[in-house]
Amino acid sequence: MILYLPGLLLLSKAALAVALFNDIYIWVHYYCTERPDMETIYGKAPG
Repeated sequence: MILYLPGLLLLSKAALAVALFNDIYIWVHYYCTERPDMETIYGKAPG
């Protein structure tokens, strides 16, 4: 979330775009890489 600060303070569309891309990239990485690995290692969560 710290990446949004320069974009908001300087009203920079480029900085906001980079911050948004970073957030999207983190979630895509989690769902496509980390989550399947955690299910393989630990099994599915109960519930």
